[in-house]
Amino acid sequence: MIKRLMALVLVLTVAFPVAGVPEDARLFTDAWAPESAIPDQAVKLVWRQRLVQVRIEALPLEPGGEVALDLFDDRSIRLVCDEIGEEMLGSLSWWGHGADEAGVLAHLALGETTVSGTILTPDGIFQIRPFDDDWHVVRELPPGDDSLFAGRIPFGERQPASALAFETETATLTNNERRMNGLPPLAWNDRLLNSARGHSIDMATNDYFSHTGLDGRSHADRMSDAGYNWNYASENIAAGQTSPAAVVDAWMNSPGHRANILDTIVCDLGVGYAYGAGSTYRHYWTQNFGRQQGVGTCPPVSGDDQPRAEDYYRKVNAYFYGAFGRAATSSELAEWGAVLRDNSGSVWRPLGAGLQHFLSNSLGWGTALIDDQTARSRVDEVLGNLFGSSSDIDSRITNYYVDALVTGSIRERGLVNAVLNDLAIMPRVDGTYGKPNGWTGGPGDGLLTPAQISAYRARIE
Repeated sequence: MIKRLMALVLVLTVAFPVAGVPEDARLFTDAWAPESAIPDQAVKLVWRQRLVQVRIEALPLEPGGEVALDLFDDRSIRLVCDEIGEEMLGSLSWWGHGADEAGVLAHLALGETTVSGTILTPDGIFQIRPFDDDWHVVRELPPGDDSLFAGRIPFGERQPASALAFETETATLTNNERRMNGLPPLAWNDRLLNSARGHSIDMATNDYFSHTGLDGRSHADRMSDAGYNWNYASENIAAGQTSPAAVVDAWMNSPGHRANILDTIVCDLGVGYAYGAGSTYRHYWTQNFGRQQGVGTCPPVSGDDQPRAEDYYRKVNAYFYGAFGRAATSSELAEWGAVLRDNSGSVWRPLGAGLQHFLSNSLGWGTALIDDQTARSRVDEVLGNLFGSSSDIDSRITNYYVDALVTGSIRERGLVNAVLNDLAIMPRVDGTYGKPNGWTGGPGDGLLTPAQISAYRARIE
């Protein structure tokens, strides 16, 4: 089983449905969907994300059919089905375009109960991935002018300038999936490239699809023969997908392939792509994952700064101020900084030691509904703790959180976390702050004055 390192942080978000679309044509159900914390490894890749429950039967399986996706409270999309591809890896390839928006293109890998896909729009990229047995995660990624995502959604047949172009693009998308799940990236390995590419070429040339080559060799045999001395080896293969984005969508919709991509044991990656015009599937893909002999813990990937406990001290202080109105002590900083580092920056650990649970339990804050008077007192307390005073905080902020506590869309124990995320004052490891995260009462960074932000940052830093 994969360790799920992306823990949930309960924050209000209600997606407004697309007007005029019947319920059975909506991909997501009306189940309350919390936003989830973005791992520090992914703050440059993900703008926001939330959990949804999907209604697979809503996806039309005939060209011309429409489906609505209520992605976030301020973003919904209607898609028209263009084409349904062959079933591979337990998923159908579903291609579509925007029903009433120009420049919207989508690819979905559709399984019996899960969907994984990527939607390109002029103002951003949206991604859907299975999260656990009950939930999927929806992410908003930067627009296509970001170098990591530019041109990542080719639709129809696309021939790369070279096999290496597709291979390195697939490796980038694979490492993005790991970062978005709180995992470190894998190191590119040329020997694994050679073993993976050789297998893809063999499948395309001899028109077969199997982990076992026609010569009887397994993936481990091929990796050894390429000169990679391993103590752990695994492989993903795929066929028929016409682009790196499409094949990664399909792999992430398959539990076994997703487990390989998100494996915490492997350190190295090689990707092989081959095209065979006369073969059954034309496009053939192989990923080889490995850890070399003598390696127990993966070394940091060159250029990838691994966070230290000290990098999380500002975040720890923010939570202590919100809950207690004071800075964390040196021992508390060291203890909780190490916890956040090991938990990939997450403060929400429902079944384990989490900073959010520790603070709320210490104060006796629970999940029961509270009345208006108690809610107002609690909001004033938290805002006063964070900003030094709550009397000059914009009333729209105060009233928003009071209403959220009374209605139960935010629970008492999650108030500090909601404020830090919603108002874009959650400290990041790199010293920056994010954009408002699911804020429905107005742009959080516009309602706080520069003086209030300065006072807050001076307290936590």
